[in-house]
Amino acid sequence: MTEEQQPDFCLGQRVVDDEGNRGTVRYLGPVASAKDPTAAWVGVEWDDSTRGKHDGSVVTAAGEIVRHFTCVKPGLTSASFLKPNKLNRGTSFMAVLHRRYVGPDAPLEAPNQVFEGAYANTSKGGQKAIEFLGEKKIRARQQIGTLTKVSMRGEHVAWAGEEEVQEASHLVEVDVQGNLWSDWEELGKLARQLPRLEILHLNSNLMRPLQAPVEEGESLRRSFLGLRVLVLNNCGLSGWKTVMHLEECLPCLEEVGLARNEGLGGEKGGREKMKEAIEARRERTEGGGGLHALFHKLKSLDLSGTGLGDWREEVALFMGLPELRILSLNENEIEGVGSGEEGGGGGGAAAATTATSSPYGFKNLQAIHLSYNRISSWSSIDALTHFPSLTSLRFASNPLTRGMGQGEARQLLIARVPTLTRVNGAEISVKERIDAERSYIRRVNRELNRVEGEKGGGSEGGREGGREGRVATNLTQTKAAYLKKEHPRWLSLVQQHGEIASWAVGGEGGGAGVGTGTLAKGMMLVTLVSMASGSMTLPPVEKKIPGTLTVGQLKLLFSKLFKLEMGLQVLYYKSDARAPPSVLDEDEESLGYFGLTSGSVIYMNERDLRQEAREDESRREAERERMEAQLEQVERLDRLKRAQIGLEKQGAAAR
Repeated sequence: MTEEQQPDFCLGQRVVDDEGNRGTVRYLGPVASAKDPTAAWVGVEWDDSTRGKHDGSVVTAAGEIVRHFTCVKPGLTSASFLKPNKLNRGTSFMAVLHRRYVGPDAPLEAPNQVFEGAYANTSKGGQKAIEFLGEKKIRARQQIGTLTKVSMRGEHVAWAGEEEVQEASHLVEVDVQGNLWSDWEELGKLARQLPRLEILHLNSNLMRPLQAPVEEGESLRRSFLGLRVLVLNNCGLSGWKTVMHLEECLPCLEEVGLARNEGLGGEKGGREKMKEAIEARRERTEGGGGLHALFHKLKSLDLSGTGLGDWREEVALFMGLPELRILSLNENEIEGVGSGEEGGGGGGAAAATTATSSPYGFKNLQAIHLSYNRISSWSSIDALTHFPSLTSLRFASNPLTRGMGQGEARQLLIARVPTLTRVNGAEISVKERIDAERSYIRRVNRELNRVEGEKGGGSEGGREGGREGRVATNLTQTKAAYLKKEHPRWLSLVQQHGEIASWAVGGEGGGAGVGTGTLAKGMMLVTLVSMASGSMTLPPVEKKIPGTLTVGQLKLLFSKLFKLEMGLQVLYYKSDARAPPSVLDEDEESLGYFGLTSGSVIYMNERDLRQEAREDESRREAERERMEAQLEQVERLDRLKRAQIGLEKQGAAAR
């Protein structure tokens, strides 16, 4: 198929108009309201639901409403009927390849380092020639024969092109994000032209569903034999059947991105259909024929923004994948995390994915991303301790840590999950972990003081040997039950940090209250540094201060040392040089509450009141514009709805 020989229109095909608006072909044929009833029209559902003029239906001259197609995304202005010559069906991969990666003998754009006939106007009304330096060096890097990776983002690529193109057969990585791909067979044709292809970025191409499994002998089955990485983010995948059918064609797949395909998770994706698709895929493996096990080599799975909401019914379906190392679940509706034992979902398709699944599942998982979900209980974080290989966690913008400072949340995550070496992309040093765990012990001690004890109540678990046993005997049953439920690591941490065990439980005799020993009121050596413009040249000051000192009292100390009003101060600290800074944003809280320890550096910066005022005004202006736009949209839709009702009434009256 040549550049001039474009494919005929077909349903599900992706198109673009002259203004760059993209859409999907939903109808081909005559239109009931057209002047010429035999003329061919193309019915398009636009990606932008405000681009069109109707919803796939028209009103005839007699007032009759005729629906030619129904939009996938409902909207009164989602669709249009256009003449075929008003739509661009795209171009071929090979045509764009030849255009972007020219041959060594192709003519230079600026042979004398100057663009011919191109000028820039000067401030004095003259013209200056536009120079292009280094074109030959750039051209040397555009030689397709020397490249293993090419990018063709947003080039309206829709099909492969010529079958035999030797100059591209060595490509290893291809990026065709944001194009007009829609047909898996055409994509398979491209893959067969690139026998060394290992990495394919297909993001933001709305692909048609695969309705049935790809059987042995079909061309698509042998198209992606060497593909290791496939990124299908935002490809309009509406169900797991397509994913499962495609996976059968990917025996070497190690990484797959399925982010922002809303049809894969939650009620919209259908949890039962998800289970059925995975179970059907497993049964095909068991049926013989040499088909590999489901995702048997998969190391990285991205399901961000897919609408997942139930750990037991959805996420746990992947708990037995034997090689899975990275699981990204950002931007979902997940409310809680459960291990294979606690979270359920261990039977059926989940357990059948591999016979070597650990009792808790995800036995080789090293990194999990849970930001922007609905997790609100620390029990979900405690459940992560059941994943034995977990070392990295991304956890932000969840109800659980809302209202906490960045440093406070980080410390709690570190203290609760002992295997973590990285949180939110930042490495955890040995010192930071020790400080976080000790701070956590102090925090729990304060909580225990608020838990009503049982006077003279029995100990929990009897007298055990060692420090942990002594700690347990000093706890009432109420407090022991509270710890087991809310802070399962506390006893082991007290045992681990022996130097603070005595004050943590009030001594072996239990005479003192929890958290009232000398170390709880101990002093710590910190360094105070000014970053404010009026005092940043002053040397840092080392001070011994108590952990009970409040942030407000610390601001008073800073004002005396560096002569900056308390109301203009912004304080933040770093317990470790490699740790991110944490803001001290609660004047009434103590420094111990924020987890400061000896060796911490506390910085004082000055508020930029003018910048804050500009930002506030900018936010207010953006809010006003947003509200005006919403009102305008509501009024527009209301007018369209009234017009539609009027047309329907006219049609009913005519009948």
